[in-house]
Amino acid sequence: MRIRLHLIGNSHLDPVWLWDWREGLNESLITRRTIVRLMDEYPDITYIRGETSIYRHIQEHDRPLFARILGLIRSGRWDVVGGTLCQPDTNLPATETLNRHFTAGLDYMRRELGVRPRVAWAADSFGHSAGWPEIYAAAGMDYFACSRPNTRDLPLPSPAFWWEGPGGGRVLAWRLPVGWYGSDRDEIVRRLDSFRAAAADSRAGERRHRDLNECMSVSARGRAPAESSSASTTNPFSEKTDCTSPPSTIPSALGETMTANARPTIYPRFSRHGG
Repeated sequence: MRIRLHLIGNSHLDPVWLWDWREGLNESLITRRTIVRLMDEYPDITYIRGETSIYRHIQEHDRPLFARILGLIRSGRWDVVGGTLCQPDTNLPATETLNRHFTAGLDYMRRELGVRPRVAWAADSFGHSAGWPEIYAAAGMDYFACSRPNTRDLPLPSPAFWWEGPGGGRVLAWRLPVGWYGSDRDEIVRRLDSFRAAAADSRAGERRHRDLNECMSVSARGRAPAESSSASTTNPFSEKTDCTSPPSTIPSALGETMTANARPTIYPRFSRHGG
């Protein structure tokens, strides 16, 4: 069986984690400059980015970079995800607070970026309110991707599932089955090998393991990636004969997963805290 791995570029950054918010936003500016240069150097790279606060900061302080990003969005290589002002705490805020993340965030993305995201993205949230599917559905989100709760805290029979809220609203969800939401440079090959091993285990013949999705980061937590680090941007599986690993997007990956899974399991509750 030939394995298909979806490689999704992502550079996670916490704007207000262990530093001043202004320093965090400036770091996001530096990281995006580096990403654009890497995408120029490697034309196959695709990339996802959410959080309107970051786009707004770039728009205000580096107009040429903002114009380059708009061009990459129009070409289909830069996928705008999330739809929120930032990646919020998804446990404690009131429903109205979370709703306003989308009303304000989606309005900006339509007006300034010319897109209407359909993918909810919560890479680093440590848990999820049971009512989130209702909010996602009301916001027009078709897909949801996350990394927590991890498999230790909440085992799932499949990384792809329908997450349903108490009112019947639901979203096609994906939890990363291996590792976390990024990859340091020296970790990439080991991470991909772990996916190959997972596909080769006793469940490899089951339909739900034929498409394994991985969000690979070209930067570590909160640091801009090295501009000339070909080890972190070239495809380490390009010479493998047992798998294909194209640059991808979350809708592409989940669309194939949906095709491979005739009846994804519906989980009414997916709200445990995960570290």
